[in-house]
Amino acid sequence: MGQTLGANEAPLQTVQQINQSPDMISQKFASADARILDGHMNGSVASVPPANDVKPPRLSKLPISGGEGHGELVLPPHDEIMPLVESFFRYFHTLTPILHEPTVRAQIMGALPLPTDRGSRVLFYMIFATGAFDSALEGDIDNSGEQYYEKARAALQEDLLLGGSLTLVQGLTIMAIWLQRISRPNAGYVCLGLAIRMAITLGIHVSTPNNKNGGLTVLESEMRHRTYWGLVALETGHCMTYGRPHGFNLHSLSTARLPINTDDGLLTVSTSVAPTDVDRVTLYTALINQAWLSEMASHSLDRLSRSLPSPTAEQIKWCGDQFREQLAALPSYMQPGAPGPYKFARAVQTWRARDYQSILYRPVLLSAAWNTSGLASSDENVKQVIE
Repeated sequence: MGQTLGANEAPLQTVQQINQSPDMISQKFASADARILDGHMNGSVASVPPANDVKPPRLSKLPISGGEGHGELVLPPHDEIMPLVESFFRYFHTLTPILHEPTVRAQIMGALPLPTDRGSRVLFYMIFATGAFDSALEGDIDNSGEQYYEKARAALQEDLLLGGSLTLVQGLTIMAIWLQRISRPNAGYVCLGLAIRMAITLGIHVSTPNNKNGGLTVLESEMRHRTYWGLVALETGHCMTYGRPHGFNLHSLSTARLPINTDDGLLTVSTSVAPTDVDRVTLYTALINQAWLSEMASHSLDRLSRSLPSPTAEQIKWCGDQFREQLAALPSYMQPGAPGPYKFARAVQTWRARDYQSILYRPVLLSAAWNTSGLASSDENVKQVIE
């Protein structure tokens, strides 16, 4: 992704120089990054031109509005998109609630103005693409939302040149999940990585003050926390599934608190005091549960990855016991089989917890599979795992 300095260019030697030259740096790299990401999503990485062939336009010449192809969000007809919006909030949103549903619906219906920040086109078209995918599973329509994804991808190339925003992070997150769901996991993994780096650049991994000295509103702060923990959960799932290193350092980097377990009606654009957690199931209970699981799982997996050449069965058993103890310590309404709404989302968390406990033993089995000495069948660790 790097770029060689030209003959007349001097390298930036100090942090002060770098901080004083953000536009120059972003212009040099953002266009090339957009082309590379586009190549991954199209499956045509080999056709991406070299970085020194990319000539990014001046940022001042990129209009914020003036047509759908030039920055302004123009929605398709309502009779086309409303079934997709309903499908999105019925299925996807209950599993990954990183948006504020009342706000998004009000913007689509015209009660609130459409957002003009960078990434709004990516976000809304990925809402439509995901809604179309879920509707296709129901048999209501016969497409996966590819046409909306293509519009979101085209907008992404332009928005990457202008910087990041929480809206763009949310759009990239939904895009990553959509790509994985249509059997393009590597493209989704690349997209998720971009969302993570942009989120950290925006500082959503740290808690921020509300309504003080020009700080964020209560709702804005909460949406940052929901988005952050949604990213953590998705990244942990990818790492566990594909055996890849984690993109977050949860134990030394993040100071973000968990999302508030509350109802949308208690947290609106005009809320000035953050609501307290309620002791019952809400839309965000599954996300909070998933955040807990991600923290516990990433900590255990990090410990096991340091055990070379492979962890012993005793070490794995200890991590599994610790995980089960922490799981049992969760509030009663977060326990498997607890009464309340959103049963599917909570059942998914139960399935993920069981999946994690199975994956714990993967290093021992892989080590035995790669053992060329022919003694794997007599390995005591392998026998204990099988038993």
